[in-house]
Amino acid sequence: MEGPQREAVQRKITPGARSWQRWRRIADKFLGQKETKLDHIVVEIFTDGACSGNPGPGGWAAIIRKNGTEEELTGGEPATTNQRMELMPAIVALSSLNSPSKVRLYSDSQYLIKGMNEWIEGWKSRGWRKSNNKPVENPDLWKRLDAIAARHQVEWIKVKGHDNHPENERVDRLAVQAIERFRN
Repeated sequence: MEGPQREAVQRKITPGARSWQRWRRIADKFLGQKETKLDHIVVEIFTDGACSGNPGPGGWAAIIRKNGTEEELTGGEPATTNQRMELMPAIVALSSLNSPSKVRLYSDSQYLIKGMNEWIEGWKSRGWRKSNNKPVENPDLWKRLDAIAARHQVEWIKVKGHDNHPENERVDRLAVQAIERFRN
């Protein structure tokens, strides 16, 4: 995220859901492990991107849930595309993890999920070209995401957008709010 036109990532740390903390204590007790033992913990990341016009001002958001806490990350750009805004929260969220982690990343973006689950290996083997020999869109971001995801064990999970999934609805609202910081 270089350049004068891009905004620094905004972070908001919120307390973790009590039910998640309770589950964690029960699991630790059942497994005979102390609460500080985190080997069995999976980091959950929820992402979304939005764009007003395509291209136009865009925003993105991620929620990172780990160790009983939640962190919100938001950002955006004044002139971008929806596809770029769908990739950015995954890049920033995975980059924010301090050590290799088991991750479940949830998104309503078919572009992101299919890209990582189905298309990326073919793109790389063809020199960042699609099966029709056209160049992949946003290769700069795909290369960054590929390199960052390689540090972690990531399960890429598609969720249905605007279907009352609480975290997906929340990151959608945060991404749309982030756009407002870039309107002229």
